Order: sequence, then C-alpha cells, then structure tokens
Amino acid sequence: MNAHRLVGCFALLSGILAQPQTNEPLQKSDVHWCAPIPSFAALQEATFTAVYTFDLNSRGRPVQIQRVNVPLISKADAPLVACIESWHLPKSRSKGTAVFSFKWGWTDLQVISGDFEVTIPAHPRNPDSR
Repeated sequence: MNAHRLVGCFALLSGILAQPQTNEPLQKSDVHWCAPIPSFAALQEATFTAVYTFDLNSRGRPVQIQRVNVPLISKADAPLVACIESWHLPKSRSKGTAVFSFKWGWTDLQVISGDFEVTIPAHPRNPDSR
C-alpha cells in the first residue's frame, strides 16, 4: 500500500508542478538622471526641491505627471517631466513621487512608488576617492 501512496503523491505533485505559473515575472526598474537637465549659474547658491507625482500605466511607465510644488526655475519643468516619462518602475497601485533636489546644483533624485524606493546621486562618487 505504501507504493500506491507514493505513486499517488508523485502524480499529485507532478500535476501541481506542471500547471502554468500565474505569477508575473519580476519587473526590472529603470530610474535614472537624464541629460540635459539645466542648472543655472544665477542659482548656484540656491536650495530647493522640484516635486512631481505620477501614476503608472500597465507597463510601469509614469503617466499623468503633475508638479506638486513650483520650482524656482520654470525652464527645468519640461526636462524633468521628460526624464520622468522615460523611466520604468515596478507596477504599483500607489501614486509615485519624484523629488529632484538642488543645493548649489542638482544633488540627488529620490523616487518612491509603493514598495519601490530609490535615491540616486546626481554625481556618483568615485569609490576610490576619499
């Protein structure tokens, strides 16, 4: 009887493993600084953030991008929105937020959407320089 149980368990396990997987594959994200994002000599000593919110479409692309605050420089708005449009994030039901920080020049970018969160420095540090 043990042989019959073993064969039955094997058949059941084979049936479960043979079923197609319904889970979607993990999505890769692509969030980056874009060039050129203008920096202005007249604001070299300024400190501010440019904050945008967005939804994600079914492919993980930002859509319905809206500026939350008014950056000091209106010329940066179009390049920042274009940069956000080029990203790809893991799908989330949460609204995404992008924060571009400027302190005597662009310093970093923080993007949050659901469980996804990343901070990217504008000028990556060389690990060999200290």
